[in-house]
Amino acid sequence: MKNRLRTGILILSLAVLSGNGFAQQEVLRSPAYVFAKRYFAQLLSKPTKQEQLNLLSEDMLTLKINGLDWKESRIALASILPEINPDTPLSIRESEKEFQFIWLVNEDRETVEFRFPKQYNLILGKDKKELTQSFQSDLEAFPWEGAVKVIPRTVNSADSLNSVYADLGDIYMIPQMKSGQYIQRKGDRQEYVLNERMGIESLLNLFTNADVMNRKNELNVNVRGYNTNDTFDYTLDRLCAYMKDRNCTAYVGLETENDKEYTGTVFYVNRELMYKHLVYFRFPKTAFMREQEKVNIKVYPYIPINNIADLYEDAPKEMNYNK
Repeated sequence: MKNRLRTGILILSLAVLSGNGFAQQEVLRSPAYVFAKRYFAQLLSKPTKQEQLNLLSEDMLTLKINGLDWKESRIALASILPEINPDTPLSIRESEKEFQFIWLVNEDRETVEFRFPKQYNLILGKDKKELTQSFQSDLEAFPWEGAVKVIPRTVNSADSLNSVYADLGDIYMIPQMKSGQYIQRKGDRQEYVLNERMGIESLLNLFTNADVMNRKNELNVNVRGYNTNDTFDYTLDRLCAYMKDRNCTAYVGLETENDKEYTGTVFYVNRELMYKHLVYFRFPKTAFMREQEKVNIKVYPYIPINNIADLYEDAPKEMNYNK
């Protein structure tokens, strides 16, 4: 059984993606792909087909062979995996609710289909409480050594501060919520907008691209949720790099402004796994000039997309920094 288990993991990890343009290495690293091979290994660890079917049923997953539900098939799981070799084409389809992996296993066009929902707790193997409690350790373990400052070369930009390029994304909760980047042209070069006179544009750049802007603003991070109240120091460039590594897109909104600071909200949204990290920030205006000026943020991690109640289940009074 142990040899069969190792074989299943190897075969799946070497399978080649075809037809949708993703690089093979990106697929092998994707949480959904890692989950698929881990789940097959878990199925193989069950000694009988009935136990394997029970596990699929409990997790509400679907395994089909040649379009037929596996429970109706006489094919043993141990005989399926050897059909998937390093050259087996794999197509990955997805909807808003689920993934569908389909291997074309041989020249007779036999297929192995595995379908599973976009539930991050299922795919990551931890529930929301466990993920929240491990959020600090995940951030601190993230390998980040800094990056060379990068300015995008291809932008639709004007020459003045009054006309800048904005790549707008979805709107979340408040009208000012935006995604993308703001670029200004200065002489013969381009640079990210970064000044207190253009607060939302500058904050959008920082919470999205501090890693490529080489902005090491110091953060005081407070992680909240499920009796978790961890506080630790971090840097904004490393936070942005971590979120990009986790395939999260930033949406930033400005809530208040006074002479000293901005307050606002950031959603780091992962559509692949259907969750978002909610960040409330207090950003001193002096932090635009002094990266050592502490920026205070509160993070409510791993909120399921479309589950607005989760924003308020822990500590409703913490939602507004001005209270």
